[in-house]
This record gives sequence, C-alpha cells and structure tokens, in this order.
Amino acid sequence: MSGFSLPAYAEHRGPVLIGIGLTVILAAQIWPLVPIAAALALIGWGATLSLLENLNVYRREYLAVLNLVVYVLLVGLAIGAQTHAAQASATAKLNPLLWTDHVLATILLASLVGFVLLQFLQADRGT
Repeated sequence: MSGFSLPAYAEHRGPVLIGIGLTVILAAQIWPLVPIAAALALIGWGATLSLLENLNVYRREYLAVLNLVVYVLLVGLAIGAQTHAAQASATAKLNPLLWTDHVLATILLASLVGFVLLQFLQADRGT
C-alpha cells in the first residue's frame, strides 16, 4: 500500500468537493444556464481523494486510474453536450461563462491526472 495520507485538517476534503459539485449540478436543474462540466470535475476530484484515503485494498492506485478514466469521459461528455446545446441555440454562440466552465474543467482534470499519476508512481516505488 502506498503511504498516501491527507493532513488532519483536510481529512474531509473529498466529501466536501463532492458536495460542492452536487450543489452546482442541483442548481443547474433550477437554472438551466448553469454549466456543469467543472462541477463534474470537482466531483471527480472528491471521489478520487475519498477513494485513496478510505479504501484499504492492495494496489488501490489502479482503482484511482479507473476512477480517473470515468470522470475524464463524463466531463468530456458534459463539455461536448454543453457546446452542442449552445451552438444549436438561436444565437449560436458560446457565452463567457460556458468558456470559463470548460477551461476550469480542463484545468481541474489536468491536475487530477497529475495527482493520480503521482500517486501511481509513488506506489510503484513503495513509498
């Protein structure tokens, strides 16, 4: 098992990120113009942190990689759907909020990829 552990002040960081993401997704049900790609990326971060912190199985880093693949595909689907819906609208242009959401989701996913890769490499070294 890897030596991954969160500091004591951040032990609930995963569930908090999941809660924030779900709150944004629920808000999008009330206000349809709220973009959700970054919220899905936040949920992916929270799920990965929760998995790595709470799951005590041998080689849990492989599960983190599988988790990463699922959330990359979900966020990619959300970005594609939001872009398609914006282009199919009467104005046929992407608003700045949507672009910001797409960029933020991409940054969050890129940092999640780096984090999971780092955990995977640390596990292979046995640290």
